[in-house]
Amino acid sequence: MPNNTLIVPNEFAQQTQDFMQQFFALAAEFYQTSFVQPDVVFYHRGTAAGKADYRAHTLALNYPLLHREGVAALYTTVGHEVAHFIVHAQYGRTARAHGKEWRHIMQNVLGLPAERTHQFAVADLRSRKLKTYQYRCQCTQHTLTSIRHNRVQSGKQAYHCKQCREKLIYDA
Repeated sequence: MPNNTLIVPNEFAQQTQDFMQQFFALAAEFYQTSFVQPDVVFYHRGTAAGKADYRAHTLALNYPLLHREGVAALYTTVGHEVAHFIVHAQYGRTARAHGKEWRHIMQNVLGLPAERTHQFAVADLRSRKLKTYQYRCQCTQHTLTSIRHNRVQSGKQAYHCKQCREKLIYDA
């Protein structure tokens, strides 16, 4: 998200760092090991509250959304994203993003509810409108966004119907 980063007030950035350190300290005590803390970046678009990026080793947060929603939202979002880094460090790439390991860390290590998504009001936030493409399988029609469509077209991903399990075919 380098093209979408922004500068935030020092107090907000410091509070974010404090929460992150608190969560990593809980995990370090629980697992009896130390963790390398990611860099924190802030962005200003979209409806996601945060994102853990293992490759860039960054914890990215949606400043306008979290600033508007308050300290409790910042606290739970930082905890949610830190839990992803702990899962990655402890269980590797095979663990599912919101699987049993993540849920265990959220509830038993960080003391937070294991909720995958936030319930913040996002209707007023700018988010990009994605073009959609029609795909089909044996039993029905499916709509994929341009992101998923591009993955299929480049050969990087294939999608299957949940009902018939057939591979989706682009309905050009």
